[in-house]
Amino acid sequence: MRFASNLATHLIAGSIVFGIGSACAEIKDGTIRVLINLKTSCNQQALQREDTADNGLRFTIECTDKATYPDNILVLCPDRNSDLSCEIVTRPREFKFLNMMGDHVIEGTPGGHESREKE
Repeated sequence: MRFASNLATHLIAGSIVFGIGSACAEIKDGTIRVLINLKTSCNQQALQREDTADNGLRFTIECTDKATYPDNILVLCPDRNSDLSCEIVTRPREFKFLNMMGDHVIEGTPGGHESREKE
């Protein structure tokens, strides 16, 4: 009898200390904010959390950088209890035509916008 009582006490204490339970292990908003800070150039303005139909989590992050992320950032976490399952779905917008302008800019001119024909 005493053994069973001690076992129950240790199981309860262990579950409290190690955070066993779905409420304790669920992904926190702060974890998603850190992920966005490390992996993107988004200057976060707001974060919205939603449940998905398959019991996962969906985060929508609004950025102040509207040039790179005009439609916000979407992060999906299929397993709501593991931040390792989270993936940034939104890719940054690229402006490839800006790279082509580099061939037509003359260094040393104010603004560098004169064409090469005027040389």
